[in-house]
Amino acid sequence: MFHHGYVFQTMLAEAGLLSDDKVRQHQTMQLIYGVNRPFRIRLNNEWHKVRFCLLDVAVPHYISGDGDWQYCFYIYPDSHTGHLLKSTVLKDSAVSVFSREDRFAGANIIPSVVRPIAPFELKQLFEQVIFLFTGKESRMRPDQPLIQELRKHMLEKDIFSSKGLAELCGMGMEELSGQFKRITEFSLESWLLHQRLMVFFERLEKQELLSDNVVDSLTRQSGIAGLDGLDRLFLDLFGIPYRKWTNSTVGSIILTDRQEEFPCFI
Repeated sequence: MFHHGYVFQTMLAEAGLLSDDKVRQHQTMQLIYGVNRPFRIRLNNEWHKVRFCLLDVAVPHYISGDGDWQYCFYIYPDSHTGHLLKSTVLKDSAVSVFSREDRFAGANIIPSVVRPIAPFELKQLFEQVIFLFTGKESRMRPDQPLIQELRKHMLEKDIFSSKGLAELCGMGMEELSGQFKRITEFSLESWLLHQRLMVFFERLEKQELLSDNVVDSLTRQSGIAGLDGLDRLFLDLFGIPYRKWTNSTVGSIILTDRQEEFPCFI
C-alpha cells in the first residue's frame, strides 16, 4: 500500500491505494471517497460497492480499493465538522453510503490525473464534499489570541498538557477548557492530542536522517509517549499502528498544512 498522509489543523487525511489486510476501526469519524471509481467496503460481514462512505466512530470495516486510489478524511467527532455530519448526514445511523455517481454529476471533484495531491487541493476537495453532503459552505475562522498563546507555549516550552498550559495562561483547567470550547467548538483535549501530532510531523519533516531513536526522541519532545505511544495514537485514529503504516511495501510521506485557521461550515 502506498500512502500520502496529511495533518491539517483540526483533521487528518490519507490518500492511497487503500486495501486493508484486516478489519479496522478507529476513534474518529471517517469519510472515504473513491477517486476514479467506486470502491468496495465490508460492513457487518457484507460487501458494498460505493463512491462515498461516512463512518461514525468505532465502526469495524474492511476496504478493498481494487487497485484504485481513495481519499480518507479522519474527523474528530467533537469538532464542528463532526457535529455537522452527525446531525445532517448520519443522524441516528452509524454508516451512510452513496453509490450512485449521478448524484455528484457536475461537482468537478474527480482529479483527471492521480498524483500526490497538495494539502490545499485536498482541503478544497473536502470542502466541496461537505457542501454536497450538507449544503454548508466553508468559512475560515481566524485564530483567537488564546489559541495563538497556547501554540506559543507549546512550541517554545514544549508544554502539551492542559494542566501545564492552564498554569502558563494563569487559569484553572476548567476555565481554560471552557473558554477554548466556546471559541473553537472543539474540546481542548482533542485539540491538544492533534497538536502533538502536528508538532511531531513538522519536526519530522526537518530531519534528513531518520532512525527509530531519532523518531522516538521527536515524539517525546512533542508530548507523545515515544514510538510505542505514537503507534497507539495512530491505532486509535487511523486503525493501524504508525510503524506499520509507514513501513508499507512502496513507501509513505506525510505533509502538514500550516494554515493557522479553524474551518467551519455555515
